[in-house]
Amino acid sequence: MHSLKIPNPEDDPDNETLERAAATSGLSETGALRYRLVLYEINNREKDRLITELQQQLQDVQGRLRENEETLAAEAEEQYAESWDNVSHMSDESCRGMEHIRDIEKEYKALQEESRREKEFLDAHIATLKDDLKRERRGGREARKKIAVLEKDKTDLEARMHAAEDKLQAINTEMTCPVCWSSPITHLWPCGHGLCRECKVLTKEAQDVTNEEEDLDIWFDCYDEQYHCPVCRRRCNQEYPLGNLHLLNKVTEILTPDV
Repeated sequence: MHSLKIPNPEDDPDNETLERAAATSGLSETGALRYRLVLYEINNREKDRLITELQQQLQDVQGRLRENEETLAAEAEEQYAESWDNVSHMSDESCRGMEHIRDIEKEYKALQEESRREKEFLDAHIATLKDDLKRERRGGREARKKIAVLEKDKTDLEARMHAAEDKLQAINTEMTCPVCWSSPITHLWPCGHGLCRECKVLTKEAQDVTNEEEDLDIWFDCYDEQYHCPVCRRRCNQEYPLGNLHLLNKVTEILTPDV
């Protein structure tokens, strides 16, 4: 039997590789469901980690934006104060200063717009990840329900198998010679009880005062009252057996439903 080679989800292969491995690995349905459940849980942890990182990035961007706003506001206020101090002596240099202030204001507004777009993108991405995480969790719950059903079916099947094995063992016991308890029954007495060949010979020899060798076919050559069954002690008073009591007992037991 060849060993199954399934990627370890902890080694961080891509989802397509993991799904393909689960589909072609030859696992049972229960094993495949367990494998996908592990994959779901690992993906959930990875998405939680990604959401945390994105939130931290958003906080960092917002922090840098506040610092830039404060810096630009201070620069603008400083330039604005200097411009007012020199308003009476406005020159080309002061005009260039005002243009510089306007450039700073434009840069500040552009940075605000860029930060706003980045925040919207991150918010949308986080919302998508949260939706994916919810779907994965729902899928995990459904997988656990299927596993529970399969586990119950497995338990029921094992119970039926044990019951069948017990009945088979009982059949083997019933069809074993009741004298030596080691060989199968091959010969029947007229009363319906059976013996193995060896015990039949020993029983007949023990009951035969002459100890003469007899024909050892299925039935005794002579069924007279000098022989009796070693199980029920009934005398042999007919030529053919009434039936196989061992087989009849086991058929009756098998056909009788368990209570």
